[in-house]
Amino acid sequence: MKKIGIFLKSRLTIDVAVFIVFFLVTVLFVLTIVSSF
Repeated sequence: MKKIGIFLKSRLTIDVAVFIVFFLVTVLFVLTIVSSF
């Protein structure tokens, strides 16, 4: 049972990390477009 909990926690951490990276890339992309105008 403990192994499953650790697996879920690491899975959640990976999902959060991917979301943060995706968010940062999107923000940088938008800023690049806005600054080019």
